[in-house]
Amino acid sequence: GAARGGGCGGRRGELGGGAVLPATVTGVVADAPQVMGESLRFKLQVRSLATGNRQWTLRTTLMARTPARGDLRCGDLVELRGIVREPEPPRNPGQFDAPAWLRRQGIPAEMVVRSAKGVDLLSAGHALAFRAYALRCREWIRAAITRDIADDPVAAAAISAMVLGTREDVPEEVDAAFLH
Repeated sequence: GAARGGGCGGRRGELGGGAVLPATVTGVVADAPQVMGESLRFKLQVRSLATGNRQWTLRTTLMARTPARGDLRCGDLVELRGIVREPEPPRNPGQFDAPAWLRRQGIPAEMVVRSAKGVDLLSAGHALAFRAYALRCREWIRAAITRDIADDPVAAAAISAMVLGTREDVPEEVDAAFLH
């Protein structure tokens, strides 16, 4: 059957209590993928979700985590094979509450892909042309403002953070120095 709207096609109850749902999800990369250690993290505008022998047409957004790879861009149509689950709650008092942040963003769950074999690029530049162009412009500006300091990644990351507001490459100690 087909389901539309927020959530995971009415299957939210199956995800409760930390349960996971093995699934194949097809969707469009909705933002610039962020490298986080050995993985990528990005918003995925879901088009379809299949589990077992059932498939749903959805219009929702998931947070996707996949093994790091350099060929995914905003606007790419991808197929991901892994698990859909509710985000893990904070482990320590005062720690960032990712599930609450994702709920405020309208993202009900995350898609986790453990193996590079679970990620297929179906077509490049499929959608979101304006956002993809803006992100390419941001990368061009980043390259231009860090051209003469490319051999110093900490300085390059700090300059990029100050000029462009990008913080993903900034070491924690430098980020902390600017926050206080």
